[in-house]
Amino acid sequence: MRARLTLLAALLIAVSFASPGLAQEPAKWGTVLGRIVVDGDPPPLRVVAKRGPQQRMAPPPGNPAGVPLPVHIVEESLLFGEHGELANAFVYLRSKPTRVHPADEKTPARKHELTAGLLRFEPRALFVRRGDTLILKNVSDQPLNFKMHGNSEFNLLVKHGENREWSVKEADSLPQQLESNIQPWMKGCLLVRDNSYGGITNERGVFVIANLPLNEPLDLQLWHERAGYLRNITSTTGHKTSPIGQLRLTLTDEVTDLGEFGVPPSLFRE
Repeated sequence: MRARLTLLAALLIAVSFASPGLAQEPAKWGTVLGRIVVDGDPPPLRVVAKRGPQQRMAPPPGNPAGVPLPVHIVEESLLFGEHGELANAFVYLRSKPTRVHPADEKTPARKHELTAGLLRFEPRALFVRRGDTLILKNVSDQPLNFKMHGNSEFNLLVKHGENREWSVKEADSLPQQLESNIQPWMKGCLLVRDNSYGGITNERGVFVIANLPLNEPLDLQLWHERAGYLRNITSTTGHKTSPIGQLRLTLTDEVTDLGEFGVPPSLFRE
């Protein structure tokens, strides 16, 4: 009798593990990734300005080695790698999904450093959330203004060696230009969103967006400072952006690789 009960218990346990109702819960969230490259010979880098006589060597920490600033300035709106990998392209959701990952809802406001000095903004491209704080740092040898357009526009003068903070209150649908009137060749792009679903391609042209809801239609926006909308480009997996650089997709797997998008050089405006 005891043997029969033991066998019955073993069968019940086996059935319970095989039962769909008690199976492991399927994944609800996924990650999308891809790569963006220049498809062809990249446009030449542009030299946009000469260093004026009032622009002297920047002291530490902007120039700790005391290297003289260049006479000519190479404009950095288009940065690409040895094999055409496109950096600083923005890839993000056009609208907030109906289901948001708990980690995104609980993410506290962050602080992001934006440094001006040595004739450039660092980083050139920045993605932040509404409510985050920008720490504006001036490491040049003169006062500089940080000017941003868009819904969270500001124009702040920052003295040499000084830091100022600015809280971004409003989101934008597209990246906005960052510039300085005092050194007009210093430019960049800053995108403010109301969620964390987005990012910027790195020096290898790679983008990754995590914690996206599965089985829900999503609209990705692809945009670059020189090209604007990355329109009508097709990836090696057959995904194609619209005339306004959008890509609709529904994720069904935990990881979705969109492949490599090739951007024709003609798309980059002069």
